[in-house]
Amino acid sequence: MASAAELIVTNATVYTAEAARPWATDLAIGSGVLLAVGDRADVAAYRGDRTEVRDLAGAFVLPGLVDVHNHHQLAGRAELFELTVSVTAGFEQVLAAVRDWAARLGPEDWVVGGGWGSTLVETLSEESARHALDDAAGGRPVLLADDSRHNRLGVPVRQVGQPRLGPGVRPHPLELALSIHAGLGVGACLQKESAPDLGR
Repeated sequence: MASAAELIVTNATVYTAEAARPWATDLAIGSGVLLAVGDRADVAAYRGDRTEVRDLAGAFVLPGLVDVHNHHQLAGRAELFELTVSVTAGFEQVLAAVRDWAARLGPEDWVVGGGWGSTLVETLSEESARHALDDAAGGRPVLLADDSRHNRLGVPVRQVGQPRLGPGVRPHPLELALSIHAGLGVGACLQKESAPDLGR
């Protein structure tokens, strides 16, 4: 007898992504893997006394799609030259990480890195946060990406010019934009699609 499934989904519209059989109605799952995909008869052998059975009444089921791409150049640059902040770090931990990193830098170097959790967007959008980051960095420009790597947090840039990120490393276009707008005071820079309504 087959191992009992933890979950059986039945009476569904299942897209299998397999050319030979693109559609099914039932599936069985056990230990985090698909045990069977097909019709009711195909999954019947996996039904046990403790199996949860969900009738989806024809609802659509699509395999989980995971985007596992990696930007090797960005990952390498981050590992070799940038400050890494945990996505679970609170604001005080971000400040401590910036302070520690800045202590190793020259006076003209930028604090560049990221990974801060996007849950901090509202906190980091406050002017007081910008001043706290400026203090933690010892007056150096700060540019930190969030966990999506699509949004940046920056503090005032005191001199126009390209940021010093490390040997042979080209800055992100947004970093150049921030250097052009020197002295204007930058807070959280969000891509329009991901920016929450912060009432500002």
